[in-house]
Amino acid sequence: MVKPTAQSGSAIEKLLQDRTQYEQWLAKLASAGNAPDAVRQRVRADYEARLKGVLEELRGHGDTINADLERFRASEADLVRRQSAAEERIAEAEIRHAVGEFEESKWQEIREEAGRGLAEAQEELTQVRAEIGRLAEVQRAIAAPAAAP
Repeated sequence: MVKPTAQSGSAIEKLLQDRTQYEQWLAKLASAGNAPDAVRQRVRADYEARLKGVLEELRGHGDTINADLERFRASEADLVRRQSAAEERIAEAEIRHAVGEFEESKWQEIREEAGRGLAEAQEELTQVRAEIGRLAEVQRAIAAPAAAP
């Protein structure tokens, strides 16, 4: 499976964690405590400023995020091909078994071997698609202007 580059790893992950934290704090702010409105607005302004700063830093990593996303999409295409090839191999062996070309043992051997390859491809595909979704969400977040909560 494709891994994010070392450059994109820890720095971007930290920024994403910070972004999530500020968004959560902003979401909870309206129902938090009994502070006067002026205090609540000051805290909101602080969180919004921090969030804006994090998004700006993420924008600075935009090229790296885009490159990682493209690598994951290429990996996804390869995994889809592997998945399809394993499915076709199983289907072909099943037909050859059904018409009598393959004995039961040969059919079971091919089905198990191709089944393992299929399961591996599907597992990796799930992980790659999750990473694609995460990176695409990051792209949308850094492309969008800061939204007022």
